[in-house]
Amino acid sequence: MAKCAFCGAELPEKANFCLRCGGPVLKPGEKLEPIVIEAPEGAEVIISDGPPEFKPE
Repeated sequence: MAKCAFCGAELPEKANFCLRCGGPVLKPGEKLEPIVIEAPEGAEVIISDGPPEFKPE
């Protein structure tokens, strides 16, 4: 069974997104391309490397 590249959770066979963290399921050799979005001047900008880690309560 495949594992999520972001959180390590086991993935169902035909999953497109991780059920734990919501990260996209990458095919072997596939990499995510960075997304560039220009924010309006004065806007608060938060930079993320991917989906947040899953933290069970």
